Amino acid sequence: MDTDELVNKLEALSTPRALIGVAVLAALPRLAYLLVAHPPFENYNVALSTALMRGGSLSIEGVKTAYYEPLYPWFLAFARLLMRDRMFLVQAFQAIVSGLGAVGLCLLAEALTGRRAVALLSGVLYAAYPLLVWHSVTPDESALSSILMIAVAYAVVRAHTVTRGCVAGLCLGLAILMRSTVLPLLLLAPAMLLIDGRRTAALACLLSAIAIVSPMAIRNYRLAGTPTYTRSGLNLFIGNSRYAEALLPNYTPDNLQEYALLMAEREHPEIPAGPSGEAETDRALTRLALKEMRDRPLQTLWLKTRYVAYFFWPRLVPTHVFVDGTRLEFSSTGDVRVLNSPPRPRLEAAAYTLSYCPVFIAAIAGVWRRRTEIRRDAILWLIMATFVIVHAVYFPSTRYTTPTAFVLLFYAAVGLIPAKRSPAG
Repeated sequence: MDTDELVNKLEALSTPRALIGVAVLAALPRLAYLLVAHPPFENYNVALSTALMRGGSLSIEGVKTAYYEPLYPWFLAFARLLMRDRMFLVQAFQAIVSGLGAVGLCLLAEALTGRRAVALLSGVLYAAYPLLVWHSVTPDESALSSILMIAVAYAVVRAHTVTRGCVAGLCLGLAILMRSTVLPLLLLAPAMLLIDGRRTAALACLLSAIAIVSPMAIRNYRLAGTPTYTRSGLNLFIGNSRYAEALLPNYTPDNLQEYALLMAEREHPEIPAGPSGEAETDRALTRLALKEMRDRPLQTLWLKTRYVAYFFWPRLVPTHVFVDGTRLEFSSTGDVRVLNSPPRPRLEAAAYTLSYCPVFIAAIAGVWRRRTEIRRDAILWLIMATFVIVHAVYFPSTRYTTPTAFVLLFYAAVGLIPAKRSPAG
């Protein structure tokens, strides 16, 4: 069977059969990875879900917090109740749900290209992509954020009416509640619709997204005096401190959290406990971060350039993992040494590089092939730009690229599927 014949057979598949097949195909590697690897499933998100189950609020050690986005802990609490708190089944449930992103990408790819073969290959790539498989069973929001970003893109592409504009806003609002990185899209997505001439859909998108996000913003304001989450300053400081450039790409700036909190305490010795103290710490660290950036403008510019490059790096970033025993040693000259931070497993590192490189090359070919359709793909470029810029401002990690992987996978499928031949050909 030659390539053209295979493509024709894929184009002829019925939609329900194709989507069911993709969903099953996506579930299998995720469940297999769960069974073989048994990845740990315990962190602050699980603790937050426990607080939701017991007290109905986002809390840390019984104290309400405005530190984290709520949607993923809510998802975990729901999954734990559904699975009677059996964590292995919770992981399996999350794996199956995260695999539905492959179905969403099929729908998005077909909406953009009108080609079933491109849609199916996009879904297959999503189903098997190692980065997405790994994060489908870890206690972080990456895989589910990817689904929501696909939903945002699909809803925006189809938003030609008020109702569909509302759906786009709903998806966008949920994405913001899952990961605040998405917040710039609150204005960018409606602006794109407005520029495209879809004015009523743009307004509906904006208002419905605000309606979804507002309750959490009001809650945070009542708790901490700010509508935003109270860890922005921490991430800004650790990603822009003089030590950050010495850590990446080998070590995560997350190692600097203890140092950052110590600096905040020096800046503001009488920080109160609870949400108001979170907000004070956030403001103190924001001031310190901005001072670091002003004092070292050229180094900061070079650091930001590196961060953009790390977002597309063909190796896992960071190359070493953070464990409970990891600690830092600082010198008076501004150097830092990381102790007890083991390298990532070789198989994991190789699997990422060997999957990312061909996908990236195929994606470049796909972008070239769709160069005349860039305006139609605008939401994909806005999503990618949002994540790149936000993580350049703060700091990058391969994990943070997970919600944007679908963009590369879509363009890779476009690059791999032969273009339609003209009738004369």
